[in-house]
Amino acid sequence: MKLSAHEIEHRQAAFLELLRDKGLKVTQQRLVIFRAMQESHGHLTAEQVHDAVQADNPSLSLSTVYATLETLVQIGALAEITMDDGRKLFDRTTSAHHHFVDLDSGTVSDLEDSEAIRLDLKALARKGYVIEKARVTVYGRARRH
Repeated sequence: MKLSAHEIEHRQAAFLELLRDKGLKVTQQRLVIFRAMQESHGHLTAEQVHDAVQADNPSLSLSTVYATLETLVQIGALAEITMDDGRKLFDRTTSAHHHFVDLDSGTVSDLEDSEAIRLDLKALARKGYVIEKARVTVYGRARRH
């Protein structure tokens, strides 16, 4: 889902504050990469981020994109998802949420929290487990007619 220009600006302002709070420099690379993630659908590989920023930032190397994405994950500005095939995707949504993977296109999209998942977590808690985090990935294909 695309974010509105207002939401992107709000997230950018929060990002600047986060960098300062963490004692990190506000660099052009960090700003460009963070913004590209906010303007995307939110589930990109480092290569896709690199492609998205390359036209306006031709000197930005793929290794810098990787390093910057890792830093942004470490400070909580982005989330990282490791897919079953080993691909790492970077997600602009850092709060707990679940994903749907279209097996034909490979597209990853966010799912709303479901009652069934919450109930399963409550059942585990009743068994004495302390749930630290949960992430569900649903895989499927478009219906064929």
